[in-house]
Amino acid sequence: MQKCILIVEDNELNMQLFNDLLETHGYKPLPSCSGVEALEIAWTNPIS
Repeated sequence: MQKCILIVEDNELNMQLFNDLLETHGYKPLPSCSGVEALEIAWTNPIS
């Protein structure tokens, strides 16, 4: 099972960098650009 990691970042370039890096290492990134959105994602997705 692929492990999920929640990313909270409001800078698009940084978000893409984190996303690509995590995918390269076999993780499933769950991107969010705000704290409120991050909480919604955390409540509805299993975070590893």
